Amino acid sequence: MKLKTPVKKEIFKLALVDCAKAAWIFNTKENFAKSVQWKAEHKFEYFLDAELNSNDEYSSDASSIDVYETYMNLNKDSEDYEKLAKEWEELWEDPMGFEISKFSGETIADGNEVGEKARKYFDEKLQYENNLKNIDWESINLVRHKNSNEAVVKTKEALTNQKIKYLYEPAFQYEDFKLLTRCDILEIKKDNHVALYEVKATSKVKIEHFYDVMYQVYILEKNGYIVDDIFICRIDSSYYKGEGNLPNNFSKISKLGTANYETYGKIDFEEAYDIVKTLSVPGKVLKNKDIELEKYFFLDAFSHGDDQNRMTLIEEYRRFQSTFDMDWIFENLSNILSLNDLEIEKYMNKFLCETPIVRKSIKAGWIYKTANESKTPYCSHVLPWFDKQEDTIFDFSKFDKVFKAEIYRELGIVYLDDLNSLEDPNLPRKKDGKSRFTYRHQRIFYGVKNKELINKDISKCIDSNNIDVLERVLSDYQKYPVYMYDFETIKHAVPRFEKSTPYQQIPFQYSIDVILNNEYDYNNESTMNHYQFIGEDIEDPRPQFLINFLKDMFRDGKGVYVAYNESFEKTVLKCLAVVYPQFEKPIFYIIQNTIDLMDFFAGSSKKETTDFLIYHPHFKGSYSIKKTQPALEPNFSYNDLVINKGDKASQTFREYVDGNIPEAAFKNRILPDMIKYCNRDTMAMVVILKKVEEIYKKYKEAYE
Repeated sequence: MKLKTPVKKEIFKLALVDCAKAAWIFNTKENFAKSVQWKAEHKFEYFLDAELNSNDEYSSDASSIDVYETYMNLNKDSEDYEKLAKEWEELWEDPMGFEISKFSGETIADGNEVGEKARKYFDEKLQYENNLKNIDWESINLVRHKNSNEAVVKTKEALTNQKIKYLYEPAFQYEDFKLLTRCDILEIKKDNHVALYEVKATSKVKIEHFYDVMYQVYILEKNGYIVDDIFICRIDSSYYKGEGNLPNNFSKISKLGTANYETYGKIDFEEAYDIVKTLSVPGKVLKNKDIELEKYFFLDAFSHGDDQNRMTLIEEYRRFQSTFDMDWIFENLSNILSLNDLEIEKYMNKFLCETPIVRKSIKAGWIYKTANESKTPYCSHVLPWFDKQEDTIFDFSKFDKVFKAEIYRELGIVYLDDLNSLEDPNLPRKKDGKSRFTYRHQRIFYGVKNKELINKDISKCIDSNNIDVLERVLSDYQKYPVYMYDFETIKHAVPRFEKSTPYQQIPFQYSIDVILNNEYDYNNESTMNHYQFIGEDIEDPRPQFLINFLKDMFRDGKGVYVAYNESFEKTVLKCLAVVYPQFEKPIFYIIQNTIDLMDFFAGSSKKETTDFLIYHPHFKGSYSIKKTQPALEPNFSYNDLVINKGDKASQTFREYVDGNIPEAAFKNRILPDMIKYCNRDTMAMVVILKKVEEIYKKYKEAYE
């Protein structure tokens, strides 16, 4: 095998998870700069969002990073510029290849900490085995050898030591360093036999993990080693710090909280309030103990799929070898990565994605396509340029990107203004002949086609076919007082506080705006009551958070509680009730009486509501408050805030808790900005409600 150019591990994974076009773009900083140039020259548009390594089952923020938006936000005027620019450069310098998800500081911090804990875990295993068998096996940590050449040399030296059981971060290369890998943990056996342990800060095995170990095993075997076993050393999501594991075999704290919640009948305000009136801080803050590593980690030998269909990772690898020519895969990818300027532009214009594996069925495991099937028909990652600011088919939310790419590629249609109807016979349909478009898409399409009408008469935002549903949803907001509330949270892969689980959302801040009557005015804050809290020390913020939150949420009497995307706030509260069961009743009362402001936009069969009871074309198909609020009231914004995004607020508080921000700097400079941001979020909710009420009133005036 002869490779024209190096194939880095992250680029190999990207090619197989997404497509080879994306792999070329992120192969070098120069390639990425070329893609930016193409975008500026109106040649190509990209959908290369990177999923964040988010492993909690509930989240209030988006779970992906727009690569180009991230790059464009490297603003020299930003106070974070030097830090962000340094991180950006370091991503390109990584010998394993560029990985955009690491641009999230939490991802790097979690990955580093989990890796460190894993090495400690294996050292403890080693010590236990040595004591049990009266032997003296050793481990060698090669993490400090960052230079690839040096790491390979030191690995060879370490392998001459007959007492070595585990190597941490050993380096292996093939084809004159055109292929290079660092194994997280390698177990050394006799006669060149080894076992590979890949450490992941996740709670489940993912298909990209398989590609990761595939790359490593391929290089190990080219170096003459025989890989007997492959394990993903992952997090056990049921680990409960301070308690070992969650009770009653619950795999997640949120599931336990939900089970407890469902045992309650209807809670009366007075019985909940009686507990609130006697509240005191729920015990002293528990002293942090060390993580029980043998319970925190799980060595998973199995691939993705259900229990009946799963194969071991080593079996999966052998099956892959028998299906595909791995030498050809590397050679083909190397050829693509080495294309010159003219060749790569032509390649980017291809309709197809070159991806040899496709996971078709979760239950059936990983299903490999044949060589003839291995090219996804319509690449949705790199497309001929179009103006994303216009209304396009890509604004259709919850819709297959490949299908959107098919419409664009085959019909040349991308702007919704170019479509007369979603029933156009030229549009691709399902196999049974039915339309692929849902009522949600009809509402988006209506908004675009009636943009000028809506700009003249905002009441045209209303779905007149479901006016009775809108009135039912609106009626809940007449039960004053109306408590608008919002949380900010942090999470750690390695639980930071006692009585918490991996990636549990730990609330540290809230804002509450209380609407007392229909005379409220978001331009005049004195027409409402406002309450707020933010943790100010590095200890567990939950005790003080909870005591203040419950008192404030009952302070103005019986009313209705409102969240935006209620599942997040409700799940955070259910988890708090697990940790502080003495306050279950008032916590569950709040949950029982919380409604979702997003109901005006996101439909639910359980609630018998439809999507977009109100739809403004500036929503761009999104339910996010960052889209709905500015569309309904563009004069209310976050632009004047230093901290203007939830993920930035969370990461800032986490850095403080982790000791990376001095206490004086946090309290004197950062804390006021964080308070302003959270307060702005609940006021944005007030803005939405007021605008919806005004739109409805105008609609009724026009039709009565």
